[in-house]
Amino acid sequence: MGFFDFFKKKQPKTVVEGLNLEQLEKKLVKKKEEQTTYLQTTLEQLQEQLEEEKKELVKHTDILLQAQLQNKNYPERAIQIMEGNRKTYVQKAQKFNEKINLPKEPEAIQAYYKKFNEQLNTFGEGTIKNYKVLQQFFSHETTAILTTLKKIEDYMKKAEEATTKAQITTLEDIKKQIQKAQEQKKEKEELKNIITEKKKELQQQASKVQEEEEKLKKLQTGEAYKTYEQLQTKEKQRKEELEEQTTQFTRNIGSINTALKKYERLIEEKTTIQNYLTNPEEALQKDKELSIVRLLKSLRETIIKGDLELKQGKKEKIIKELDTFTHSYFTNYQQQKQTLQEQITKLQKEQKEMSIIISLQKQEQQIQEEKEKEEKEVELLREQMEKYEQIQLPTLKKELEEQIKEHLQEEITLTI
Repeated sequence: MGFFDFFKKKQPKTVVEGLNLEQLEKKLVKKKEEQTTYLQTTLEQLQEQLEEEKKELVKHTDILLQAQLQNKNYPERAIQIMEGNRKTYVQKAQKFNEKINLPKEPEAIQAYYKKFNEQLNTFGEGTIKNYKVLQQFFSHETTAILTTLKKIEDYMKKAEEATTKAQITTLEDIKKQIQKAQEQKKEKEELKNIITEKKKELQQQASKVQEEEEKLKKLQTGEAYKTYEQLQTKEKQRKEELEEQTTQFTRNIGSINTALKKYERLIEEKTTIQNYLTNPEEALQKDKELSIVRLLKSLRETIIKGDLELKQGKKEKIIKELDTFTHSYFTNYQQQKQTLQEQITKLQKEQKEMSIIISLQKQEQQIQEEKEKEEKEVELLREQMEKYEQIQLPTLKKELEEQIKEHLQEEITLTI
């Protein structure tokens, strides 16, 4: 078998089932070693042949440089032109020859082959004129140089083809894919264990939350809590009573707003009236001497005298309302309001001093903390499950099987 026969011969496809990743990696390593051995042997032979042709190129350029004209009748000017072209052509050919150096590393050959072609094209384009001139004088010698260059080009091409067919880079890429699959398989197994543990932890945390909620429920059904609820109910009732009284007071003052507005324009003591028109509750708090009683009495007299323009029905109704706004009305309202506020304050104090409140607050805080832990556990579990789902071993398996089928001529079934 020749050195190139191994690469030219298409290997028959074989079927291998049930290979795991470790077995496939060993198989690939062995295949790469075989390919590397054949390739190195081929490249060594090509290197020897290239060195021989490089020597031939030096020999032929020396022959061209020393060659004598067979025809002595060329004009002097033609001979001068020939000599200039011969010198240039030989220098460029020898310089190009020095650059030819087949890499020892197989992975560097394809890149070097591209560079070699670029240099060869540059040499050809740069010497085409020299070659044509010299063909007229030394046809045999220049043809020998061109033939040698063609052989060098052929050997370089064979080196590139051998490297391509050996698929060393491809085999290395497949090996990396196998290693990636092994890593992801390991990661997926680890994630599976983590997820199992996280689910257990989440279940435990959910039980802990439920346990703390049961403790809270027990506190809320005890006698101390019932007393606390009763105090809350009383506080709510007193607040509603206070709000109702405040609302009724504001409503009562509002019933005489029309008269107040007209009366306010007739007197100099406008500020107090304006305050009661704007915010009766706030105005009463500021009115320490209850000057409103005097002003309302004066308003009643003004209405009776007819100095305040009001419709008859409206007039009688407002006088009736004004009769209720006595000094005792305002003092009683203030006293009732103060009493309710004191009761509310007392009820609030009693609630704060109850130990059940502290217990409830602590228990509610404990439940909140446990729920936050539970939420974190849920989020961590979700993240791990997402990572787990992202690792698509079946996809990696299929890609590897296709790569092996294409490049190693084997139909395999991987077990991952």
